[in-house]
Amino acid sequence: MTPADLELRLVEVLRSHWRTRAGLALMRSAPPFAPGSTLLEYQGLSGVGVTLNFMQTESVVQALAAVDQYEKERLTSDIFLLLIAEYETYLSNRLQAVGRPGEGTLGQLMNDSAAAFSLSGTELILAGEIRERRNCWIHHCGRATDKYMAAATAAVPNSSGFVVPVARGQDVAPTEAYLPYCVDVLVRYGRLLP
Repeated sequence: MTPADLELRLVEVLRSHWRTRAGLALMRSAPPFAPGSTLLEYQGLSGVGVTLNFMQTESVVQALAAVDQYEKERLTSDIFLLLIAEYETYLSNRLQAVGRPGEGTLGQLMNDSAAAFSLSGTELILAGEIRERRNCWIHHCGRATDKYMAAATAAVPNSSGFVVPVARGQDVAPTEAYLPYCVDVLVRYGRLLP
C-alpha cells in the first residue's frame, strides 16, 4: 500500500459519509414509499442466537426513526473509526514492507513507524491528537483524558482551529468538520512513510 492508496481509501471513506448524509436527506425530502406500519423484511441476513428475529418486527417508521437517530448520534464517529482503521492498515503494511511485525495497538504502530522511518515534527503531533481522540472515544465514552488534553494542547498551534484546548471529561467526539481535517493529517503523515 502506497501513500496514494492511503489517500484514496481515506477520501473514499469520507465520501461515503457525505453520500450517506445526502441519501438520507433526499429520502426524507421525497420518500420513495409510504412508510405506514408495514414491517420490514430483511433478506440475505443470517441470524444467530439473539439476532434470529430481532429485526423482523421493525416497521418502516421505526426503521426510519432509528436511522435518523443513528445519523445524529453515531454516523460521524463511526466514519472516524473507519478512517482510523484504514490508517492502521496502512501503518501495518508499511512496517511489514521494511521487515517489522506491523502489529499492535494504534499507538504502538505509530511509535514503531516513527522509529522505523525516523519521523518527527508537526504531523506526529497532529496524528497523536487524533490517536488520543480515538482512545477517548473507544475507552472513555468520548470524554477527554489527561493524555488527550496534553495531545490537544500540543496540536492546537498547527491544527488550523480544528483542535481546541479542552477540560478533563469534556466531550471530544469527532464532528463533521473534524473529519476532513483528520483525513488531511493522516494523509500527510502517511506521505512521510516511504
